[in-house]
Amino acid sequence: MSGEEKGSVDWEIGACKRSGPAVVVFLGHLRKPPKDVVGEIRRTLLNGLRKLAVSDERPHGFNDTALGELKALAEQRALMDEIAIVIDETEELVQWSFAERIERMTHNDYEALSSVVGMLESVSVGKSSRFTVRSEVTGHPVTCRYKRDEFTEPAKDSLGRRVVVSGNLKCNYLGQPMVMRVSGIEPCPTEESLPNIPRMSGRIPMLAGKAASQPLTIGMRHAK
Repeated sequence: MSGEEKGSVDWEIGACKRSGPAVVVFLGHLRKPPKDVVGEIRRTLLNGLRKLAVSDERPHGFNDTALGELKALAEQRALMDEIAIVIDETEELVQWSFAERIERMTHNDYEALSSVVGMLESVSVGKSSRFTVRSEVTGHPVTCRYKRDEFTEPAKDSLGRRVVVSGNLKCNYLGQPMVMRVSGIEPCPTEESLPNIPRMSGRIPMLAGKAASQPLTIGMRHAK
């Protein structure tokens, strides 16, 4: 599940119980210490504020909840001379225009029956069953939600592979896919399994009295 080729946890047997139902306790030890992400969070926040000041594009790492909190803060700007977010010695102003931009980002979306092609990167089987596919078209991750256990096994089997996911797709105001309610998932065929020219060549009977041995040329191509 970590996505690392050799895994990220070393396991050992911590206890065994043979009386009654057999019980084996496994203890997991992370090979690497937990990553300190405080610096990354700070950079993401500052970069997001700078982007919102000049663009209508959603900043990286800002989901609807985060944007909603920032919008509430921006709406207080009318009651104050200045609102700023300060991290270490860096200061970024919260502008009134943030509220208007966030409103457009979070409410001008739409839904339609569609599909997404991309690499299935992660699977979550908690209270909210979902998996994430990185769209080949936009390069952004798409959260795919489904009823509990309905698509868990197919998603696990396709982890790290190229898939086609279909369902009710919600897009943002820029037309970028964001969230899908899944109705189907299929692995994409590998390039080796696709038909090539030698496998597709041959002869077929011709109609209207034409010679049955007359060759028919078929041209084909496929997108990778």
